[in-house]
Amino acid sequence: EFLKPYPKLHGLSLDMTEPQFLEIVKQQELKTKKMGEGDKTAYHIGLGDGLTLIVMFRNDGTCRGIQRIRGEDAVDETISLAEAVRDFNAENKQLGRGLDQPAMTEDEVIAVIKRDQWKRGDPWSLNEKEIAAFKAIAESKRLPKGSYLDVDTEDRAETFLLKQLWQVRLMLPAIGHDGFVGLTIRDTFVAEEKIDPKNVAWGKPDSDGLSLGAYLSPRKTQYALGDRVRLRLFVRNDSTKPVGGLTFLNVTTLVGEDFTVTDQTGAKIAVSPDHDVRVVGGATGGALAPGDVHAFNIPGEISIGGDSSKNRLVGPVIDAKPGQTLQLKVRAHNGNDRERKAGEVEPESGVITLVVKDAAGVDQ
Repeated sequence: EFLKPYPKLHGLSLDMTEPQFLEIVKQQELKTKKMGEGDKTAYHIGLGDGLTLIVMFRNDGTCRGIQRIRGEDAVDETISLAEAVRDFNAENKQLGRGLDQPAMTEDEVIAVIKRDQWKRGDPWSLNEKEIAAFKAIAESKRLPKGSYLDVDTEDRAETFLLKQLWQVRLMLPAIGHDGFVGLTIRDTFVAEEKIDPKNVAWGKPDSDGLSLGAYLSPRKTQYALGDRVRLRLFVRNDSTKPVGGLTFLNVTTLVGEDFTVTDQTGAKIAVSPDHDVRVVGGATGGALAPGDVHAFNIPGEISIGGDSSKNRLVGPVIDAKPGQTLQLKVRAHNGNDRERKAGEVEPESGVITLVVKDAAGVDQ
C-alpha cells in the first residue's frame, strides 16, 4: 500500500526474486544503488519526495523485505534515529508482523550500542571507522544516510524444525568497502515448531520414488477468516535406492493450477493473486538417500480469506467462506529433471483438508 503513490514501483512484491527485481529496474529505468553485507544484498531507490526505498534480498535471490525510510541519497545528510525507529514500528504494525513483540525504542538502540563489546580481527568484524559510526549514533541520535532497521523472523534449524525469531539489526552503509554492516539490537527466540512428517500431506511417488509433501504452518484443525499461514513443501525419497542428479530450486513459486483449492462439494475456490510467472532464484544440485527429505522455500504467506491483498508479506489469498471444508493441493518441481513419459503427471502433493470458521468459532 505504501508503494501506491509510485506507479513505477507497483510491480515490486515480497514474492519477487532479485533477477525479477532487476528486470523491473531495467523496464522502469529506475536508478538504484546496490549494497551488500555477507549473504545479504540491498538496493536503494530515491523516491524523489524526501524518501528512499530499500529492497533487500538473501543470497539465494529471495526478497527478504521492502522498506521505506526518510531521506534521499545525499552524502552529507543523516537520518533521525527516532524517526527510523518510529517508521520501523509503524511498518510492522501495518504488516501484522511481530505484534506480540514490544515495540522498538530509541533508548534500546542506544543502550545496545553503548554496551556492545566491539570485536576486532575476525573477517566479519567492523573496522575502526564503522565502530566509530555506530558510537556516534549513541551520541548524536542520528543515523548515516542509507541506514535502516531490518528484522528476521524465522530460521530453519532442521528439515522439520523451524525456529520463530524476532531478530532486529541496525544496518549501516559500510565504510571502506561495499555493502552494509550490522549490529544486532534484539535477538528474541519466540517459539519452536516441530513438524511431524506423518502430518505432511504426501503425494504418490514418481517412478523414481520421489514424493512431494505439503504442510500448512501453523497446523490447526480449524482456521478463522483472515488467518495467515505458511505453506511448507518437501520432497522425500520413498524408494530403496539413492536418487541423484537432482536440482533443487532455491525458490519455488506456485503458478495457476500448481496451487488448487476446492470445497466440500468439489467446486473450485478462487485464489488470488493468480501468479502468471514462475520465479526462480537459482538452484543447487543434490541427491536423496532412501528416506531422506529436502525442504523447499515457498516465499510469502497464504491468507485464508480476509483482505490481505495489499499486504506485501502475503502472496495467495484463498476466497474462503465461513463453514467451508477446503481441500488444498500443490503441484511443483520435486528436483527430478528427467523427461517425463507421455501421460505422466507432474509431481503432486497429497491433500490438505482444513475447516474454515468465523473468528468467534475457532478451536485450535
